[in-house]
Amino acid sequence: MMDGKNGMPDMPREGGNAQGPGRLSLYPAAYGWMRALRITGAVAFLLPVAGMMIAWTAALSFSWSEAATPAFFGAMLGALAAIPAELFVCMASLRQIRAEEFVMVQNGYGALWQVHLYSLNQIEAYRFAKRSPRQTFTWDYLVTQERQDAANAVFRAVSDLTGGRTPSAALQKCITPLYGVALLSENAWSWKVSYQSGGRTKRMSLPKAYPGLRPTPQAGTADGPVPFKWSLCLAAALTAAACIVLGGGIAYGIAGLGRAISDGQGYAAKSRDPVKALEPADTTEHFLGGVSYRIDSSFQERKEHTYYDEERETYYTVMALRGAGEKEALDFLLEDIGTFRKDEDFDHFVIDQRGEEDLTPFRAANGETFLYNLATVYLKDGRAYHTAVALSDEHVLIVVKSSHRERKQEEAAKGNILYILGSLSTKGDGAAPPYPAGRS
Repeated sequence: MMDGKNGMPDMPREGGNAQGPGRLSLYPAAYGWMRALRITGAVAFLLPVAGMMIAWTAALSFSWSEAATPAFFGAMLGALAAIPAELFVCMASLRQIRAEEFVMVQNGYGALWQVHLYSLNQIEAYRFAKRSPRQTFTWDYLVTQERQDAANAVFRAVSDLTGGRTPSAALQKCITPLYGVALLSENAWSWKVSYQSGGRTKRMSLPKAYPGLRPTPQAGTADGPVPFKWSLCLAAALTAAACIVLGGGIAYGIAGLGRAISDGQGYAAKSRDPVKALEPADTTEHFLGGVSYRIDSSFQERKEHTYYDEERETYYTVMALRGAGEKEALDFLLEDIGTFRKDEDFDHFVIDQRGEEDLTPFRAANGETFLYNLATVYLKDGRAYHTAVALSDEHVLIVVKSSHRERKQEEAAKGNILYILGSLSTKGDGAAPPYPAGRS
């Protein structure tokens, strides 16, 4: 029977064939005494799961930010790696949580035996409970008669193990003998003891789940349910945090986003894999002074040489100026960078060609050669602004600007810009307007 107030079992009880100090005493675990430690362990394991969910939510929420997304996904992987790390940190406490699966047996000479109830019941010679629906059970699971039968089976098993008979391998697996027990330390949750086994000294933490048990005369008895082990939660939190930060930091570095921000306003990143020109199914030729270019026919012309891609919510503007040189081309290329760096929403910028502020030769479809480059400014809210410049041998400067609100439209925007540049021709009629005097 169990005491309804404090969950204490109707034990210890004595048994066995020996008399005096050799007589055996049985100490079952009290039901619920390790509940606080079990809850603490569950909280400890939930911490990396919570960290993984937070990192996943943040990664989705900040999917527009090239700087944040890799770090959050790395943090999520770090949280996943924290789970086996938590197992290592919590291993000793996990063993103590299983205390109710065992009973302790002690004699007057200071020897202890730890007996696993379920394993003992699996041996036909010591079977005490016919019903065994689970992979393990506790003393509380047994009814009154089964407890009496279990106590007798435990005493017989210990006596057989120590009585000079050759024990079966199965019996040796379910009983751990502790001879020459010495107390090393104790706390609110367990006794840490040393014992002799096979000529060697071993150590073990015995949970304080067994009312009345004193592993040694110097040890205190278990007085009631153990308290919550908040130090375990703290250790688990620090482990999870370390794994999450490490995972996020590694991912951030691998993504090439860990370079220091020298002026506190942004950084120049090298372009990723080059984007190819996106050739539309149907195009329309437009003329701007002495320059001709082609653009997707589905784009709406909102005003002169400004177009809107309704499907992707992207704007394009084409300008042409004559009498410009490389310096002027670079002024236009970097203009948005200088403007947006002062904006609090500024994230970073990318210059496509080798990440350097120079111009690279390219050949248009008609064989005409230009010097060009493409720069992109990224804002924290997902917006992006692209500026491409193309300078002809006749010093005609063509500037193509594009902007969109969502980062996922970047590849299409750049592809259309490259198609416009590839369709350029400065051999048309008329003349481009002159480069504005005094512009810097």
